[in-house]
Amino acid sequence: MNKLPLMYSVEEMEDLQAFIEEHFGESQDLLLHEIQSEYVHTDTAVVRTPADETAFVTFGISARPMTAPLQTLSRCELVAYASPSFNAKSNDGRVIGGELTRLGRFPFANDTWFGEGHTIDASDLFRDTFGYDAFLFLNTHESYIADVNSCVRFLALLPIYAEERQYIMENGSSGFLAALLARDGDSAMHADVRRDPVSAEEAEEAEVTLTPQELCGIDDAWLGDFLAFLKEAEEEGFSLTEDDIARWIEEHEAP
Repeated sequence: MNKLPLMYSVEEMEDLQAFIEEHFGESQDLLLHEIQSEYVHTDTAVVRTPADETAFVTFGISARPMTAPLQTLSRCELVAYASPSFNAKSNDGRVIGGELTRLGRFPFANDTWFGEGHTIDASDLFRDTFGYDAFLFLNTHESYIADVNSCVRFLALLPIYAEERQYIMENGSSGFLAALLARDGDSAMHADVRRDPVSAEEAEEAEVTLTPQELCGIDDAWLGDFLAFLKEAEEEGFSLTEDDIARWIEEHEAP
């Protein structure tokens, strides 16, 4: 793949940045600019969320589509969270910004894609700074419509330990997430907060208490509409493609 960076126009970057401020939080008048770019030019906005958290949100990764199984999954931006007291201008703040830039190049350098439930190694610098070994990608449920053919998903980075990643790869993330969020709440997302690992026993106990809908994070009403869509297509003898299903999900704002 050509390493020359694809970039949005100034107007497109401004529109995307305005979307970030509207949906993620107020600007803290701090933008982290990538000096030397490959594949994409990744800048990062630092915002204050409604929950008073510090959020680092990229804008620029989605200028180039990833090699994904569906077009609607091919463009993304990344979000990393820190605690309200975190100093984004500190060295630790630069580590988070640098990690987002590194990850922004990864799918293009390795001909792959990022999606909800995927995991990836943290860098040695991030590991040494914050103590976490990897990240779990989570869907923020925020999507930016860049044009009629392009939906940009925002994926949040949940810092995790090596043993947690191993459990997720072997058993899925539902029980782990249920146990983690019940115990630590929103602070579980904060890169600068050291926490205790979630044990396999905690994850297994949490998972058996969830309904199938909760396991998938799906709202009952939305699920009913989706099943009705599938049934109607079957009754009419219409063979749905992956693009048909992905388009319906996009149009109906999947939770």
